[in-house]
Amino acid sequence: MAQKADVKFINARYQALKEDRQEWMNKWQETAKLFYPNGFRDSSIVNDSKRLHNQSPDVLDSTSIHAINTLASGMYGALTSPSRPWFALRPQGFELDKNHDVKMYIDEVEERMRVILLNSKFYNTMHETYRQLGTFGTACVYGVADITGMRFECLPCGSFVLDVDGNGKIDTVIRSLKMTIRQMQMEFGEENLPERIRTSENIKKSSGTQQHEIIHAVMPREDVIKNGNFARININPLERAFVSLYYMPSEKDENGEPFILRESGFDIFPYFPVRWDVTAGEVYGISPAMDCLPDTKMVQSMNKSALKATHLSVNPPLVASAEIKGDGINLIPGGVTFISSSYQGGQGITSLYQVKPDYQGMLSFMDKYINQIERATFVDLFLMFSELDRRQITAKEISAREQEKLLLIGHVLERLQDELFNNLIEWIYFNMNKYDMLPEVPESLTGNDVKVEYTSSMAQAQKIAGTSTIEQFTAFIANVAGISPNVLDTVDFDKAVNKYGESLGVDASIMRSDMEVEKIRQQRQQKEQQAQTQAEMANLAGMAKSLGSTPAGDPNKPNALDSVIGGMGAM
Repeated sequence: MAQKADVKFINARYQALKEDRQEWMNKWQETAKLFYPNGFRDSSIVNDSKRLHNQSPDVLDSTSIHAINTLASGMYGALTSPSRPWFALRPQGFELDKNHDVKMYIDEVEERMRVILLNSKFYNTMHETYRQLGTFGTACVYGVADITGMRFECLPCGSFVLDVDGNGKIDTVIRSLKMTIRQMQMEFGEENLPERIRTSENIKKSSGTQQHEIIHAVMPREDVIKNGNFARININPLERAFVSLYYMPSEKDENGEPFILRESGFDIFPYFPVRWDVTAGEVYGISPAMDCLPDTKMVQSMNKSALKATHLSVNPPLVASAEIKGDGINLIPGGVTFISSSYQGGQGITSLYQVKPDYQGMLSFMDKYINQIERATFVDLFLMFSELDRRQITAKEISAREQEKLLLIGHVLERLQDELFNNLIEWIYFNMNKYDMLPEVPESLTGNDVKVEYTSSMAQAQKIAGTSTIEQFTAFIANVAGISPNVLDTVDFDKAVNKYGESLGVDASIMRSDMEVEKIRQQRQQKEQQAQTQAEMANLAGMAKSLGSTPAGDPNKPNALDSVIGGMGAM
């Protein structure tokens, strides 16, 4: 039997991971002020009201904020749009995609999954996830499943720490939650709260907004995994593959250790951390916002300078004669100040110096950095995807126009599929099976795996980008074949067609299998041979008919018999 979690060890590990994360916290806070003011959480601040309005008063230009919003909306529409299917399930067994029962099962599972996603706040969560990912380079989704259904939540950056295994895969998430006493009662039960929290005085205050820090740690239960007893359903929570521990670091039990609120476990990892890009040896990711942070600072600085220049031009510093000091100077627009004509030759009050800013030059210079921000956040690419519906632009047209940008963001799509989508769909399928939400599995599918294919507009465009090489190669072969037809023997055109169809996302059901193609070709060859034989027999019959009516004639000239014999020899 698995041992209970060592809360002292887990808390010490949490504190160590927090210390390792501190450098990232400084970078995230700096980035948040310019790109996503309210997207960052400092876990050291207990009361959430203190972290609101994180935007610096020095932020004068919202280009960076709009760029991240465009990136998030673009990824939402291009990757996980609720208006079109963005994933499909495919059986991996031989010819199973042609099996009617398997196809009906797969279709039903896909439909149920889409209903679950629609009813679980998944799509709202994904939009927030993309904003977090574009700003901080790291995002984390949390899934909850029970008999009532499934729910998803995006954790704010700064509220969690991550750790990886020996293969660089994230297998540990420890997050900081803020709860009032009332929320703690509802989640854990009053009887499971510390004695100090359960006092009558504190219970009376439970309707207030005072918050307490709670830590939720999820990590592999090494002794269970080592024995191979994991990913099982309906077993002891303490014997599941992953530890789930809720505790209060500020409260102590009778042993002086952090107070445990609840300990259980998960059969499958419920957190889905994802990174934009990762430097070797790092746990957290690098974001496009971090890449263009210097450009954003430059835009803010230039806006500040332009604002100062505008203020100086419309409200310049003034110089006035000392004699009129105290007489009252009216600086209101249209105001009149009465002075003696002897003061400064009748000038009275004049500008100390004239400010004539070069606004056109400043705007032109500023546009350079704004364009760099938008390129770094792929604004033009995602705006292009938004035209799919408005202007009926196909994914192939987008690929042709933005192929270079698609290649630049290709690694991000691969990481999203590997770290987020694959794990998330596996988690959904696992819990659908656990809570009896799946249709009856056909016998032909037993023992065979089901793979996931992504059919979003961006995934399709990525695949289409690879078809250009096939098109160029086959066009080259066609040109060479005009000179040397033997070159056609060097290319397997069947495989080329299948590969092209896969890249375009063609439904596998409309593609014939190799056995079907071979059968059709054999039938065609037999028909051609039969037709040829019939033609030859008809030719021989005609020659034989003419033989009977042909005179002997000149012995030195070939007659009909000679023609028949010659034709037979040719056979």
